[in-house]
Formats: sequence, structure tokens, C-alpha cells
Amino acid sequence: MYNKARNQRSTAEAQERANPADLKQKGARPMVDMEPAQQGQAVGIR
Repeated sequence: MYNKARNQRSTAEAQERANPADLKQKGARPMVDMEPAQQGQAVGIR
């Protein structure tokens, strides 16, 4: 469970580096999205 959450968090970070402008357009807040991922629940990151 921990590895899954960590992998999805890494994916989110990679996507943020790839196209930060796209995330800002959608109004995504990376830091807010990271919190559930650390708890083992991927919210909005699939």
C-alpha cells in the first residue's frame, strides 16, 4: 500500500514537471493532491 501511494505521488510529481502550465489551467493544487496520496489514498491521481 505504501509503495503504491509513493509511486502515484512520484507520477504526480513527474506530471507536474512535464507540464506545470497544464495543471495550473485545470486549477490543480499539487501540494493538496499529495496529502491523500501519503495516506495511501490516491485522490484525483489515477
